[in-house]
Amino acid sequence: MRGIEIHMPLDLYVYKNQATIKKLYKDGNAISLANLVEECESIIFKYSLENIGCTIAEKGIRYIDLSSIIKTLKLRRDLTFQFEILIHHIASANNVKYSLESGLVTEIIELFPLVFGEEQNIDDCVDEAEISGEEPQRVDVDKVNLLVEQISEKLKGHIAFKDDFKHNLLKFTFLNKMNERKILSILLCGDSGIGKTEFAKIASSVIYPDEPLIKINFGNYSTEGVLNSLIGSPLGYYGSEEGGELINKIGTSKSKIILIDEFEKATPSVFNFFYRTIRR
Repeated sequence: MRGIEIHMPLDLYVYKNQATIKKLYKDGNAISLANLVEECESIIFKYSLENIGCTIAEKGIRYIDLSSIIKTLKLRRDLTFQFEILIHHIASANNVKYSLESGLVTEIIELFPLVFGEEQNIDDCVDEAEISGEEPQRVDVDKVNLLVEQISEKLKGHIAFKDDFKHNLLKFTFLNKMNERKILSILLCGDSGIGKTEFAKIASSVIYPDEPLIKINFGNYSTEGVLNSLIGSPLGYYGSEEGGELINKIGTSKSKIILIDEFEKATPSVFNFFYRTIRR
Protein backbone atom coordinates (compact mmCIF):
# COMPACT_ATOMS: atom_id res chain seq x y z
CA MET A 1 0.00 0.00 0.00
CA ARG A 2 1.23 3.45 -0.83
CA GLY A 3 2.60 5.40 2.12
CA ILE A 4 0.53 8.26 3.52
CA GLU A 5 1.95 11.45 4.87
CA ILE A 6 -0.48 12.36 7.61
CA HIS A 7 -0.73 15.74 9.27
CA MET A 8 -3.06 15.19 12.19
CA PRO A 9 -5.58 16.38 12.91
CA LEU A 10 -7.18 17.93 9.85
CA ASP A 11 -9.19 21.14 10.12
CA LEU A 12 -12.88 20.86 9.33
CA TYR A 13 -14.62 23.79 7.63
CA VAL A 14 -18.24 23.78 8.76
CA TYR A 15 -21.21 25.61 7.27
CA LYS A 16 -24.75 25.94 8.56
CA ASN A 17 -26.04 28.06 5.71
CA GLN A 18 -26.68 25.91 2.63
CA ALA A 19 -26.11 28.96 0.44
CA THR A 20 -22.45 28.86 1.47
CA ILE A 21 -21.75 25.50 -0.13
CA LYS A 22 -24.02 26.30 -3.08
CA LYS A 23 -21.93 29.34 -3.88
CA LEU A 24 -18.69 27.35 -3.57
CA TYR A 25 -20.09 24.76 -5.98
CA LYS A 26 -21.34 27.45 -8.34
CA ASP A 27 -17.99 29.22 -8.39
CA GLY A 28 -16.15 25.95 -9.00
CA ASN A 29 -14.38 26.10 -5.65
CA ALA A 30 -15.91 22.96 -4.15
CA ILE A 31 -16.66 19.39 -5.13
CA SER A 32 -18.29 16.50 -3.28
CA LEU A 33 -15.99 13.64 -2.33
CA ALA A 34 -18.63 11.32 -3.78
CA ASN A 35 -17.95 12.82 -7.22
CA LEU A 36 -14.27 11.86 -6.97
CA VAL A 37 -15.05 8.17 -6.47
CA GLU A 38 -15.20 6.36 -9.78
CA GLU A 39 -16.96 3.16 -8.79
CA CYS A 40 -18.43 1.61 -5.68
CA GLU A 41 -19.53 -2.00 -5.56
CA SER A 42 -20.22 -4.23 -2.57
CA ILE A 43 -17.56 -3.41 0.08
CA ILE A 44 -14.98 -2.11 -2.40
CA PHE A 45 -14.83 1.24 -4.14
CA LYS A 46 -12.35 2.42 -6.73
CA TYR A 47 -10.61 5.72 -7.22
CA SER A 48 -7.54 7.10 -8.93
CA LEU A 49 -5.40 9.46 -6.88
CA GLU A 50 -3.86 10.73 -10.10
CA ASN A 51 -7.26 11.59 -11.57
CA ILE A 52 -8.38 13.17 -8.30
CA GLY A 53 -5.25 15.31 -8.21
CA CYS A 54 -5.78 16.40 -11.82
CA THR A 55 -9.42 17.30 -11.15
CA ILE A 56 -8.48 19.38 -8.11
CA ALA A 57 -5.69 21.17 -9.98
CA GLU A 58 -7.57 21.77 -13.25
CA LYS A 59 -10.76 23.03 -11.60
CA GLY A 60 -9.03 24.98 -8.84
CA ILE A 61 -10.89 23.10 -6.12
CA ARG A 62 -10.45 24.59 -2.65
CA TYR A 63 -12.97 22.53 -0.67
CA ILE A 64 -13.94 18.87 -0.79
CA ASP A 65 -17.35 18.49 0.79
CA LEU A 66 -17.90 15.39 2.91
CA SER A 67 -21.61 15.81 3.65
CA SER A 68 -23.01 13.28 1.16
CA ILE A 69 -20.35 10.72 2.09
CA ILE A 70 -21.11 11.03 5.81
CA LYS A 71 -24.81 10.47 5.09
CA THR A 72 -23.85 7.37 3.12
CA LEU A 73 -21.51 6.05 5.80
CA LYS A 74 -24.30 6.23 8.35
CA LEU A 75 -25.79 3.37 6.32
CA ARG A 76 -22.55 1.81 5.05
CA ARG A 77 -20.20 1.80 8.02
CA ASP A 78 -18.28 -1.04 6.38
CA LEU A 79 -16.79 1.57 4.01
CA THR A 80 -15.58 3.89 6.79
CA PHE A 81 -11.95 2.72 6.93
CA GLN A 82 -11.53 2.89 3.16
CA PHE A 83 -12.85 6.44 3.06
CA GLU A 84 -10.57 7.38 5.94
CA ILE A 85 -7.59 6.21 3.89
CA LEU A 86 -8.84 8.17 0.87
CA ILE A 87 -9.28 11.33 2.95
CA HIS A 88 -5.68 11.04 4.16
CA HIS A 89 -4.36 10.35 0.66
CA ILE A 90 -6.04 13.45 -0.73
CA ALA A 91 -4.98 15.67 2.17
CA SER A 92 -1.34 14.59 1.93
CA ALA A 93 -1.11 15.14 -1.83
CA ASN A 94 -3.28 18.23 -2.41
CA ASN A 95 -3.73 21.67 -0.90
CA VAL A 96 -7.48 21.36 -0.20
CA LYS A 97 -9.79 21.80 2.76
CA TYR A 98 -12.60 19.54 3.92
CA SER A 99 -16.05 21.07 4.39
CA LEU A 100 -19.12 19.69 6.11
CA GLU A 101 -22.72 20.58 6.89
CA SER A 102 -22.87 21.59 10.55
CA GLY A 103 -25.63 19.12 11.37
CA LEU A 104 -23.28 16.23 10.55
CA VAL A 105 -20.41 17.17 12.87
CA THR A 106 -21.44 14.63 15.52
CA GLU A 107 -21.59 11.87 12.92
CA ILE A 108 -18.19 12.64 11.39
CA ILE A 109 -16.52 12.65 14.81
CA GLU A 110 -18.11 9.29 15.55
CA LEU A 111 -17.00 7.85 12.21
CA PHE A 112 -13.51 9.44 12.18
CA PRO A 113 -12.65 10.16 15.84
CA LEU A 114 -8.92 10.74 15.21
CA VAL A 115 -9.00 12.44 11.82
CA PHE A 116 -10.48 15.89 12.34
CA GLY A 117 -9.67 18.47 14.95
CA GLU A 118 -10.46 22.16 14.94
CA GLU A 119 -13.73 23.31 13.41
CA GLN A 120 -13.83 26.56 11.47
CA ASN A 121 -17.08 28.21 10.43
CA ILE A 122 -17.14 29.39 6.82
CA ASP A 123 -20.54 31.09 6.86
CA ASP A 124 -18.96 34.34 8.09
CA CYS A 125 -22.35 35.39 9.50
CA VAL A 126 -23.44 36.56 6.06
CA ASP A 127 -27.09 36.56 5.07
CA GLU A 128 -28.10 33.73 2.73
CA ALA A 129 -29.19 36.14 0.01
CA GLU A 130 -25.84 37.92 0.18
CA ILE A 131 -23.88 34.66 0.01
CA SER A 132 -25.77 33.30 -2.95
CA GLY A 133 -25.79 36.61 -4.77
CA GLU A 134 -29.47 36.11 -5.48
CA GLU A 135 -32.67 37.36 -3.95
CA PRO A 136 -34.56 34.66 -2.05
CA GLN A 137 -37.46 33.39 -4.11
CA ARG A 138 -40.69 35.13 -3.18
CA VAL A 139 -44.25 34.06 -3.64
CA ASP A 140 -45.95 35.74 -6.60
CA VAL A 141 -48.78 37.74 -5.00
CA ASP A 142 -50.76 37.86 -8.25
CA LYS A 143 -50.69 34.06 -8.47
CA VAL A 144 -51.70 33.80 -4.82
CA ASN A 145 -54.77 35.94 -5.47
CA LEU A 146 -55.56 33.96 -8.62
CA LEU A 147 -55.19 30.69 -6.72
CA VAL A 148 -57.64 31.85 -4.06
CA GLU A 149 -60.10 32.82 -6.79
CA GLN A 150 -59.74 29.51 -8.65
CA ILE A 151 -60.12 27.43 -5.48
CA SER A 152 -63.27 29.34 -4.57
CA GLU A 153 -64.68 28.94 -8.09
CA LYS A 154 -63.69 25.38 -9.05
CA LEU A 155 -63.73 23.50 -5.74
CA LYS A 156 -67.33 22.67 -4.98
CA GLY A 157 -68.61 23.22 -1.44
CA HIS A 158 -66.24 23.39 1.55
CA ILE A 159 -67.00 27.04 2.35
CA ALA A 160 -65.30 26.93 5.76
CA PHE A 161 -62.19 25.30 4.27
CA LYS A 162 -61.95 27.93 1.53
CA ASP A 163 -62.08 30.76 4.04
CA ASP A 164 -59.50 29.08 6.24
CA PHE A 165 -57.23 28.38 3.27
CA LYS A 166 -57.40 31.98 2.10
CA HIS A 167 -56.49 33.25 5.57
CA ASN A 168 -53.53 30.87 5.98
CA LEU A 169 -52.26 31.39 2.43
CA LEU A 170 -52.16 35.16 2.90
CA LYS A 171 -50.40 34.64 6.24
CA PHE A 172 -47.81 32.42 4.53
CA THR A 173 -47.30 35.06 1.83
CA PHE A 174 -46.55 37.67 4.47
CA LEU A 175 -44.07 35.40 6.30
CA ASN A 176 -42.46 34.45 2.99
CA LYS A 177 -41.73 38.10 2.26
CA MET A 178 -39.97 38.24 5.63
CA ASN A 179 -37.97 35.14 4.67
CA GLU A 180 -39.49 33.33 7.65
CA ARG A 181 -41.33 30.65 5.65
CA LYS A 182 -40.02 29.03 2.49
CA ILE A 183 -42.15 25.90 2.13
CA LEU A 184 -45.93 25.80 2.17
CA SER A 185 -47.16 22.41 3.42
CA ILE A 186 -50.87 21.61 3.34
CA LEU A 187 -52.33 18.52 5.03
CA LEU A 188 -55.84 17.66 3.89
CA CYS A 189 -57.67 14.83 5.63
CA GLY A 190 -60.96 13.22 4.75
CA ASP A 191 -62.75 10.47 2.86
CA SER A 192 -62.13 9.71 -0.81
CA GLY A 193 -63.91 11.94 -3.28
CA ILE A 194 -64.10 15.13 -1.20
CA GLY A 195 -61.70 17.06 -3.42
CA LYS A 196 -58.19 16.65 -1.92
CA THR A 197 -56.54 15.69 -5.21
CA GLU A 198 -58.64 18.21 -7.14
CA PHE A 199 -57.33 20.94 -4.84
CA ALA A 200 -53.73 20.02 -5.74
CA LYS A 201 -54.53 19.94 -9.45
CA ILE A 202 -56.09 23.41 -9.30
CA ALA A 203 -53.06 24.79 -7.44
CA SER A 204 -50.69 23.24 -9.97
CA SER A 205 -52.64 24.56 -12.96
CA VAL A 206 -52.53 28.10 -11.55
CA ILE A 207 -48.93 28.30 -10.34
CA TYR A 208 -47.24 25.97 -12.87
CA PRO A 209 -49.69 25.77 -15.77
CA ASP A 210 -47.24 24.23 -18.24
CA GLU A 211 -45.72 21.61 -15.95
CA PRO A 212 -47.01 18.16 -14.95
CA LEU A 213 -48.11 17.78 -11.34
CA ILE A 214 -45.63 15.76 -9.27
CA LYS A 215 -47.65 13.02 -7.56
CA ILE A 216 -46.37 10.41 -5.12
CA ASN A 217 -48.62 7.69 -3.72
CA PHE A 218 -47.36 6.71 -0.28
CA GLY A 219 -49.47 3.56 -0.47
CA ASN A 220 -46.53 2.19 -2.46
CA TYR A 221 -44.16 2.87 0.45
CA SER A 222 -45.87 0.99 3.26
CA THR A 223 -43.19 -1.64 3.91
CA GLU A 224 -39.78 -1.28 5.55
CA GLY A 225 -36.75 -0.63 3.36
CA VAL A 226 -38.62 1.30 0.67
CA LEU A 227 -37.09 4.75 1.27
CA ASN A 228 -34.40 4.09 -1.36
CA SER A 229 -37.13 3.44 -3.93
CA LEU A 230 -38.43 6.93 -3.19
CA ILE A 231 -35.20 8.98 -3.09
CA GLY A 232 -32.66 6.62 -4.68
CA SER A 233 -30.06 4.27 -3.26
CA PRO A 234 -27.06 5.73 -1.40
CA LEU A 235 -23.58 5.64 -2.91
CA GLY A 236 -22.28 2.08 -3.10
CA TYR A 237 -25.61 0.37 -3.55
CA TYR A 238 -26.87 -1.10 -6.80
CA GLY A 239 -28.94 1.44 -8.71
CA SER A 240 -27.53 4.48 -6.89
CA GLU A 241 -27.13 6.28 -10.21
CA GLU A 242 -30.77 5.79 -11.19
CA GLY A 243 -32.46 7.85 -8.47
CA GLY A 244 -35.85 7.17 -6.91
CA GLU A 245 -39.42 7.99 -7.88
CA LEU A 246 -39.48 11.38 -6.16
CA ILE A 247 -36.08 12.48 -7.47
CA ASN A 248 -36.87 11.37 -11.02
CA LYS A 249 -40.26 13.08 -11.10
CA ILE A 250 -38.77 16.32 -9.79
CA GLY A 251 -36.14 16.04 -12.51
CA THR A 252 -38.75 15.80 -15.27
CA SER A 253 -40.99 18.61 -14.02
CA LYS A 254 -40.20 22.19 -13.07
CA SER A 255 -43.26 22.28 -10.85
CA LYS A 256 -42.63 22.79 -7.16
CA ILE A 257 -46.00 21.40 -6.13
CA ILE A 258 -45.81 17.82 -4.90
CA LEU A 259 -49.04 15.92 -4.27
CA ILE A 260 -48.54 13.21 -1.64
CA ASP A 261 -51.45 10.80 -1.62
CA GLU A 262 -52.25 8.26 1.12
CA PHE A 263 -49.72 9.90 3.43
CA GLU A 264 -50.76 7.81 6.43
CA LYS A 265 -49.64 4.55 4.79
CA ALA A 266 -45.92 5.39 4.61
CA THR A 267 -43.32 3.87 6.92
CA PRO A 268 -41.58 5.86 9.71
CA SER A 269 -38.38 6.10 7.63
CA VAL A 270 -40.29 7.95 4.89
CA PHE A 271 -41.98 10.21 7.45
CA ASN A 272 -38.61 11.05 9.00
CA PHE A 273 -37.08 11.88 5.63
CA PHE A 274 -39.77 14.45 4.84
CA TYR A 275 -39.69 15.82 8.38
CA ARG A 276 -35.92 16.48 8.19
CA THR A 277 -36.27 18.00 4.72
CA ILE A 278 -39.05 20.41 5.75
CA ARG A 279 -37.16 21.50 8.88
CA ARG A 280 -34.23 22.60 6.70
